[in-house]
Amino acid sequence: MLSVPGCRDAVQELYPRLLLAVLSHVQRVIEQNPLENMVVYRKECGQGHRPKAFDPSSCALEAVKTLLSGAGYFEVLDYVEEHRGWDLLSSPSEYYCGIMEITSAMVKHFKPLHLHRIFNKLIPLLNSENEHDKIMSRAFYAQLLWHRSVAQSLELDVLAPLKKWIQEPNPIMRLLGLRGISNLALHPGKATHLRNHLPVLREFLKEKEERIAEQAVKALRNIIYYMEGEEVKVAFCHIVRPLWQLITDVRQYHE
Repeated sequence: MLSVPGCRDAVQELYPRLLLAVLSHVQRVIEQNPLENMVVYRKECGQGHRPKAFDPSSCALEAVKTLLSGAGYFEVLDYVEEHRGWDLLSSPSEYYCGIMEITSAMVKHFKPLHLHRIFNKLIPLLNSENEHDKIMSRAFYAQLLWHRSVAQSLELDVLAPLKKWIQEPNPIMRLLGLRGISNLALHPGKATHLRNHLPVLREFLKEKEERIAEQAVKALRNIIYYMEGEEVKVAFCHIVRPLWQLITDVRQYHE
């Protein structure tokens, strides 16, 4: 049904709900670690070609691709393909990265209204008791803040959830919180608003998790880059010592 041309309008109307459903299904499938040689579906590829076999993971990913093509979002498909999004989505440890790649594609190619429809569907899931839904929705949330109209939403204090996530024990949640702050800082006026959080962000430069420290550097960079006046010098002085320590540690690690 999703691939029937006449259904495109209906698919687009239901897209936010369908997208979250199929991506949630992908995560549940890959967490079960299904056997790669388990064939659940064969797709005919035309005369003279052998049918293409799908294992549970590839079948779940095919549902996402069918949804995107059925809605006519071919630019999103191309972007995800170019940025290894399907590989990331099929990896239990990098699934959230795949979600952010899909979100990046939508931020680049969707109209603000469509992004806000997805954003509004995420809000009830951000504190879900289901860990799968929580990771998926927070990855979406953090990367949707890359778009100015979402970041400047008047209906919600978009920073409040991020401040909570960076304090959570789960490293993925801390990373997503930092990613959201980094994206938020890109928009007019937000960097100045975030300057009070520099001391907290600075502490993440001491993180043993390399990916978290790296995301903290990006967040600090964006905040300082988009700040104005003398505040820039003050902010840079606050982070220069721990930043230099981080650089020194990395050099020693690679020697």
